[in-house]
Amino acid sequence: AQQIQGFFDIPVDHLYASPVFFDELKSKDVSNLTIFSPDVGGMKMANAYSEVLGCPLGFVAK
Repeated sequence: AQQIQGFFDIPVDHLYASPVFFDELKSKDVSNLTIFSPDVGGMKMANAYSEVLGCPLGFVAK
């Protein structure tokens, strides 16, 4: 995140692990997988994950 970059005097790259997870999950049987978001703020990302993996999307209201 940009906030963390302020703590360093050198260039910082933000690396995402999503592509690695997607590749691994796509190689598995995801027919019984549902992507859930723990809160409203995570719905955008959860929706993107569900679309990439072709899985249903769920939501838990706290």
